[in-house]
Amino acid sequence: MNDKVSLFDPDLHRREATILASRNSTPAEHRQVLDYMESGRIDVSAWPTEYAVPEKMEQRFPKWLCREAGVVKTIIDWS
Repeated sequence: MNDKVSLFDPDLHRREATILASRNSTPAEHRQVLDYMESGRIDVSAWPTEYAVPEKMEQRFPKWLCREAGVVKTIIDWS
């Protein structure tokens, strides 16, 4: 297992990137959470806050980057 990550610092600053991380979890824990979501024990209906079709992505993308807009998760409908 590799426990080190290497990033080129100037690229991060130039792009004003934000790095987010989460704790490690086991495959069994992931399966349990998925089971809860699939069974409705965890309500995920409020998570997607925006829906878009691919043709509108470029137009709507600036809003997705604006924290004040309150967009948490966007679902792209490719159908």
